Amino acid sequence: MFARLQNASLRTWIAAGVLLAVAPLYLCMASGYFIFQDTVAEPFRQVIHAQHRIMLPLEKLQGKLWDLSVAVNDYAETGDTALRRSMEDIERQIATHLVELERAAEDFGQYSPILQGARQQWEEVIASSAAVSPGNPGSADAALLRFEEVVVGVALRLEDVLTELRRENEDSHAAALEAIRALEIGAGVASLLTVLLTFAGARVINRALKASTDELVAGAMRMASGERGGRIDVQIPPELAAVAGAFNTLAGRVAEQESELRALAGTDDLTGLGNRREFNRALASEADRAQATGGSFAVVLVDVDHFKRVNDAHGHPAGDEVLREISRQIAETARAQDRVFRYGGEEFALLLRDVRETEAHAIAERMRTRIEAHQILLPGGTRVSVSISAGIAVNGGAAGQHERLLHIADTALYQAKSGGRNRVAMGSSVQG
Repeated sequence: MFARLQNASLRTWIAAGVLLAVAPLYLCMASGYFIFQDTVAEPFRQVIHAQHRIMLPLEKLQGKLWDLSVAVNDYAETGDTALRRSMEDIERQIATHLVELERAAEDFGQYSPILQGARQQWEEVIASSAAVSPGNPGSADAALLRFEEVVVGVALRLEDVLTELRRENEDSHAAALEAIRALEIGAGVASLLTVLLTFAGARVINRALKASTDELVAGAMRMASGERGGRIDVQIPPELAAVAGAFNTLAGRVAEQESELRALAGTDDLTGLGNRREFNRALASEADRAQATGGSFAVVLVDVDHFKRVNDAHGHPAGDEVLREISRQIAETARAQDRVFRYGGEEFALLLRDVRETEAHAIAERMRTRIEAHQILLPGGTRVSVSISAGIAVNGGAAGQHERLLHIADTALYQAKSGGRNRVAMGSSVQG
């Protein structure tokens, strides 16, 4: 699972963070919708539908019952036949309203028993109204009294329907209030969860974007300041990880190229030896090492004797070949721990580590005799022999004396050349 998250794209991480933040709102909306539909909207629709299908016909029916009662009482008192026809007309209307209520009861079964009872009593109303005799006082007519009793019974039955409707309406209101309270609580919880998950989503996005971006910026700043060793460690998202990988590759190449440039800056093009700048750096470093360890080292300055004659007689390409061959002979004569440099022109320099005067002199002398005996093949096929002069200065552990040591070696070289060339001269030692 974690590996899949690591491989997720930046778009996926941002989408996950946003989803965490908005999920409670959508859950609240969805649950609120269903709660509203189940406990508010649907019950209200049922109540309104019931009121429309039952209450309106019921109210008309109650009015017609009152009209029938008035007509029957008037007929009993006057015996007017027109009232009799009015009674029959009202009875037909009441029968029609009862049919409407019975049809409505098919959709609202809770009212069926009440309406069935009302229907039975209505049959009694019809029978009792027919038995009422005209011209008798209403209070003394038993049939009229029976009619009034049955009409009241039907009215009470119908009132029971109204009572049931009111109860359902009240229950619906109570359920709606409970649902509203539940929605309020749900909205509060959703708001709290939204705040909490917004922070969680921000952390997800921060984990995927900000932390990785900060690492990229920090890596760029390190590279800009000259640091090349540290790598940018970005694992997620893959887009930024790819940028970090490319940046690390670029930093590695820059470090390699800088190393190559430093090597080229400290290398003599003709001989491949370290140049004078590299010699100065190595001399200072060797002096520091000797001071720290109490060791010794020697500086040997070498000059090719009468080099101008080679250039004049054979040309500069031949002179270059002589310098290359002499540099190779010197390097082969030096020990593994020694370093050889082209000091400038036809001059070379050596740093001999951990030597005393006699050892330094022996190494320089061996080098001189080897070059003197060596025949150098020039580009035109001619062979020439050359000689060298060398001056030596030994540092016995003195601090901060490398400039003076170089001066002593240079003075010794001058003495070797002044003394007839093709020789080694030893300068005075510098002791710590």
